[in-house]
Amino acid sequence: GWGRALPRAPSSSNYADQPQRAPRPPGRNGPWHFCPKPRCYNGVMRATVSVLTLFFVALLSPSACGIHHVTIQRADQQMHVSGRLVVEAEDGGLLILARDGVLWAIQPDEIVRREQDEANFVAFSKDQLAEQLLAELPAGFKVHTTANYLVCYNTSQGYAQWCGALFERLFKAFNNYWKRRGFELHAPELPLVAVIFDDKTTYARSAEAAMGGAAHSVMGFYNLRTNRVVTYDLTGLSKLSARQRQRLSPVQINRVLSDPATERTVATIVNEATHQIDFNCGMHQRYAEIPLWGSDGVAMHFETHD
Repeated sequence: GWGRALPRAPSSSNYADQPQRAPRPPGRNGPWHFCPKPRCYNGVMRATVSVLTLFFVALLSPSACGIHHVTIQRADQQMHVSGRLVVEAEDGGLLILARDGVLWAIQPDEIVRREQDEANFVAFSKDQLAEQLLAELPAGFKVHTTANYLVCYNTSQGYAQWCGALFERLFKAFNNYWKRRGFELHAPELPLVAVIFDDKTTYARSAEAAMGGAAHSVMGFYNLRTNRVVTYDLTGLSKLSARQRQRLSPVQINRVLSDPATERTVATIVNEATHQIDFNCGMHQRYAEIPLWGSDGVAMHFETHD
């Protein structure tokens, strides 16, 4: 718990290190339609969510309203963080949610100056967040927008569209499944972000800051701190050339990734995307001490096809 102190700001917070599982056969309607089967832990999960909700409500400070502006000294760099106060620990540590969805775990000895105003916290709109993402990412990235997602990509437009459709089907299946079982989920406060690199090499180079050496051995991850799913164009695992991949339509991509040799890699991305939905729709709380069986159990549950 965080009643006394916050954890040190992690360099990586993700769910990427999952054992690879054998591919499952596609269903009647194609390989990636999400129809998870019931599990016996529904009641336990409901109780877990209720306890975590009460836990965080109890920790919220009365001063959580308004915008908190904090200047921090981290290593040799001074930074300014503004956002909503999520948690204030007894030792003065802070957890701040910035307008772009990034969580800042700030230790008391890092705080140089702290101020607060009365303005209401308003998360970035799709356009504002897309603008910031393009400013952060390397040159050449574009943004594909769907109802709930911003898909940032420097691969083909067809692959970005295919991923956007995959994520939206998963989002709908996740919400329908839990709402039918009595869970009160809510819409994400911000657009859900997926960053898709053209190839594994550039992906791993970029992901090293968050993942370290593990970036070269995983196909994607959900970062709890930034609230983003990061991966790369999985059609690169096929025998197609880069030029051929650029010309693929979403329908052709679906055929390529239905192959047993690549199907299990898609399951990994579905797993990470499920974590993202999980932490943004009220099932779990980012940085909370959630049992592995609960968090990873839910994500693996939604990997299954028809």
